[in-house]
Amino acid sequence: MLFLVSLFVAATGMVSLAIIFLMRKILGDATAARALGGSFRQGALIAGYGVGILGLGRFQLLAWWTAALLFVFVLLIELTVRQMGTEGK
Repeated sequence: MLFLVSLFVAATGMVSLAIIFLMRKILGDATAARALGGSFRQGALIAGYGVGILGLGRFQLLAWWTAALLFVFVLLIELTVRQMGTEGK
């Protein structure tokens, strides 16, 4: 379990840095600086999905439909957070 937690933390950092790097290359420095929180959130969700898949596989609970349900869960979290962000504006 500690391995999965440390893998999640490391993967969150790597994916967040990759997203920020891509945003800087595509959109520019100013836009990437404004979207740091969103990049970290998306990195954590992607890392959570990957670690969740590995955890389900480790405990022999992984099937195509559990992977799909986990993906839908992550997608719903992202869409909910985005919707809450646009309501405040």
